[in-house]
Amino acid sequence: MKQTIEIRAVDLVRRIRDAQAEQLADKSVAEVMEFFNRAAERARERSGVLGGVPKPSNASTTRCG
Repeated sequence: MKQTIEIRAVDLVRRIRDAQAEQLADKSVAEVMEFFNRAAERARERSGVLGGVPKPSNASTTRCG
């Protein structure tokens, strides 16, 4: 008999978003950008792509707000 696994992707994404919002609530724009830049770097490292994925050329000029 085939077993069905239910994935609640929207609920998962909402929980992640809410946790990040709580974690970043009292941070400056620069600290928030650093948080996401570090997360992006870790994702590139874990991607398994030889040499990782190159950083966008405008990474240092990206502005929030």
